[in-house]
Amino acid sequence: MSSTPPPAIPNAFSDPSPDHHVPPKAGTFGMVLFLASLVMLFGSLMLGYVLIRIQQTRDIINPATKEVLPANAPPLGSLHLPWGLWLSTFIILASSAAMHRALKNIQRERQGPFRKNLVLTLVLSGLFLLVQAPSLGGLMYDHFQADTGHALLGLIFFLILTHALHVIGGIIPLAVVTRNAHQGHYDHESHGPVKYLAMYWHFLDIVWMVMFGVLLFTR
Repeated sequence: MSSTPPPAIPNAFSDPSPDHHVPPKAGTFGMVLFLASLVMLFGSLMLGYVLIRIQQTRDIINPATKEVLPANAPPLGSLHLPWGLWLSTFIILASSAAMHRALKNIQRERQGPFRKNLVLTLVLSGLFLLVQAPSLGGLMYDHFQADTGHALLGLIFFLILTHALHVIGGIIPLAVVTRNAHQGHYDHESHGPVKYLAMYWHFLDIVWMVMFGVLLFTR
């Protein structure tokens, strides 16, 4: 008795099967929904961090004795932001610009610049992680030294880890798309994976800019 192999599962970042029909704009709508869910995740984490950071800079009044207890965290503006965070901000902006150029190039059937900008995006994303990791480690150490509290330290650790995992999660499909691009899988009519990846990459760019603004405001 012969057995029939199971059908292959389509990959959003690979070429779709000729027999698999995807309605127009369905992929874009799905990506928008996915990014909207990530907005709520990062938004709640950053809002929680801001509220706890500000609350811990205020003096505490004992309701029973009316005694004023000093704040258990340093005032706003007293913490130091590592210089690497400024550098990584420039790097992620450059990678987002390269990803944007890659999308525009494939839409105009400019295969050479398209592939070069994908490779540049991949290199810059790896450089972003290399610069970001020790910088955010230094930021956490400053929070620990300033004794900002376990709740705030744990929240900033989870926020940093979440963003790092999403960057790594973006590098993997970026590598797949870059490989497929060099194999000639995309053209001006068929480049859905490149478009979705560009949307995700610009989202990571915006998230980091907001995160950096929050860290700058609450340092």
